[in-house]
Amino acid sequence: MNAAMDKRAMKGSNKKKILIVGVSDKVGGVEKFFYNMFSKPNDIFEIEFLTFFDVCAFEDEYKKVGYKIHHFPSRRKNLLTFNKKVVAFFKENKDYDFIWINTSSTSMYQVQYYAKKLTAAKVITHSHSVALERNFKNIFDKMAYAVNIVLTYINKKKVVDNTDYFFACSKAAGVALFGKENSSKIEVINNGIDTEKFKYSDEARDLFRKENNISKNTIVFSLVGRLAQPKNPLKAISIFSEYVKKNENAVLFIVGEGDLEELVKEEVKKRGLERLVLFLGLRQDIEKILFATDVLIVPSIFEGLSMVAIEAQCTGAKCILSNTVPKEACITDLVSFVDLEAPDLVWVESIIDSLKVKVNREKYSKIVRDEGFDTENTIRTIKKILLNK
Repeated sequence: MNAAMDKRAMKGSNKKKILIVGVSDKVGGVEKFFYNMFSKPNDIFEIEFLTFFDVCAFEDEYKKVGYKIHHFPSRRKNLLTFNKKVVAFFKENKDYDFIWINTSSTSMYQVQYYAKKLTAAKVITHSHSVALERNFKNIFDKMAYAVNIVLTYINKKKVVDNTDYFFACSKAAGVALFGKENSSKIEVINNGIDTEKFKYSDEARDLFRKENNISKNTIVFSLVGRLAQPKNPLKAISIFSEYVKKNENAVLFIVGEGDLEELVKEEVKKRGLERLVLFLGLRQDIEKILFATDVLIVPSIFEGLSMVAIEAQCTGAKCILSNTVPKEACITDLVSFVDLEAPDLVWVESIIDSLKVKVNREKYSKIVRDEGFDTENTIRTIKKILLNK
């Protein structure tokens, strides 16, 4: 029995204690992944969070469940201060069984190193993307990106050497972070969702459309996610603009916020699409939006997996994805892949072909669940790997 277990045994608790590192203040795939799994009390794990933001996504909900949230200053502000804080934290908090570090690059190697050196915890590194974000606003951003590329290569060994469990949302995401030479160590952890919550409902579809003044026969497109460079929102606008040349009875929901929001709004205005594009902002009712949706567009430049594609398939919506999205995102016959660089007309033709095929949308929640993408299945997988149960 290690010191962590011994200390909690004295308190009468047999729960495994996990520190989850790397959730942000925005609701993205990482944040939804953990919220789906740990938004309710459980009798297996004692959960704490460590975030580098003033507030992390779902913080109020986690506190209601009784989880601790630790806040650190961003390492970007002062790396020396950050490192000192990490060292002090792990010297004082040694009783974790697992430290679960979530990242899209090797930039968290300091946390991995000190977690391994200063505690007896097993370190989980969880890769959630296949590439670094290229959000260039100026020459300094380009320089920072170039430095990150070099540091990613240099620090990869440090990450691997200080990791016990190699998790990834897709095989490609795992290889991107850990290297092809470590592919046999990678455990692909499905981004589980509440499949019952995302089970299609005609009634909910009609109600959402009615609330937004959309007729039953209007074709509804959705773009869901952060309005940032990796998600390629301007491409979605361009595709939709091409589609309405063939069918004006269509609308586009844009769900999310981000650095490119104003640029996207300007593009909508420039193309004269204001009447047909609805900016819905950040939402907690994604399932209702997807019930009302006919086609989800995911023209991403890169994705770790695309959780929203899993959610959309669960609702029975057609999904048109760029060929840069990992193939693991295709778990039903609702998905079509289109070359990212293909002309808009090719995307539109794929959309039209997909809409010709009528499906029973209610059946897809069971298919998604059977494919292993239900939250309960993901929790079972985690238990099996970490607890040998």
